[in-house]
Amino acid sequence: MSKLTTFTLGLSLSLLAAGAHARYEDVGLGSRPLGMGGAFVALADDANGIYWNPAGLVQMKRQEALFMHGVYGGISAINFDYLAYVYPMAYSAVGVGWSTVGVTLEEGDGQSFSTSRMSEDMYYLSLGLNPALFGNDTLTVGATLKRLTIDTRFEGGSGMGFDFGALFRPFHWAQVGLTLRNVATDVRNEKLPTTFRFGAASRLFSDRLRLVADVTTKDNIGTVDATVAKPHFGFEYQPYKFVALRAGLDDGHPAAGAGVDIASIKLDYGFQSNEILGNIHRVSMGVNFGPDGSTYLRPEAEKGPATMLPPTDIRGGFVEGRVMVFWEPSPSKGVAGYNVYLASGKDDWVKVNESLIWDDKRAATVKGEKGETYRFAITAVGLDKTESAKSAPVEVQAR
Repeated sequence: MSKLTTFTLGLSLSLLAAGAHARYEDVGLGSRPLGMGGAFVALADDANGIYWNPAGLVQMKRQEALFMHGVYGGISAINFDYLAYVYPMAYSAVGVGWSTVGVTLEEGDGQSFSTSRMSEDMYYLSLGLNPALFGNDTLTVGATLKRLTIDTRFEGGSGMGFDFGALFRPFHWAQVGLTLRNVATDVRNEKLPTTFRFGAASRLFSDRLRLVADVTTKDNIGTVDATVAKPHFGFEYQPYKFVALRAGLDDGHPAAGAGVDIASIKLDYGFQSNEILGNIHRVSMGVNFGPDGSTYLRPEAEKGPATMLPPTDIRGGFVEGRVMVFWEPSPSKGVAGYNVYLASGKDDWVKVNESLIWDDKRAATVKGEKGETYRFAITAVGLDKTESAKSAPVEVQAR
């Protein structure tokens, strides 16, 4: 690419940033979401969730630091970087991040050249909250406070704004999410358009296959960028625990990617075609460290490698020859379902259910004889097949 072309392209992009205020706002962050066609709002289970949906950060179990670098069509004059850190706790998570889009300009008269850089930077402070602390384990919410700064040769500016997100999990295999971006966000007293994104995700085959779909709308009515809706579709498949393959469509643009996760280090690559800038490439590295966040603030958590906790508030009854037992959910994250055990002797336990009782059911019945006393215990089973210790036994009298 000639220096004149680089200068023209860089100047055009910088003018967009300075005049249209954060044109880069909708490029999305992360290699993994890019590879899935930009459909990530209902998944958002890693440090990319700071941008996509802060409510999803609560799903994380360990601390994560993430760095991403992206290029546009191999044009070295344009770079895109993202740095983030998330600290998960028992019922909440805190994340901080920084993203930058920069253009390096070269201009001259053929004898000498000068170089200057124009950039747009975004700083993020996110909080995710799981209201399971207050009795609801199917809904998580989150918010992000962000600061945007634009620095060009012509002028600069800065502003503050908010993003809000929610994640709802009606079943163990399905999630829906939504985000409102750029709420009360402005730069130099000019308001950025509010973006609404709604998505759904499905976790199948013991969470080895994830299907995702998003729809994005923008409050830009009356402008050339006004759009009714933009669809995003994708999937992520793990043929092995440490390998992930991805593909999708981002508003009709093909996307693909892959990742490996070895010894708590994640390496990801994402690709997307683009008519204006050519192919978009991103690479990222994430590192997980520290203890499992699900044990923070939970003194009753088991010690050792097993971190899944049993369910609570187990109750029972007897109706028409059937002994019933039901329970409140386990406080642990990533629960796939439950096993029910019946004591046949003082310490001899027999599993009642042949197949796993799904997380959204949380009830079981067995045939009983009136006048007898039955003793039950329940265990929780994680998506990774980890089974908790048995709950405190509960006795149910058939009468």
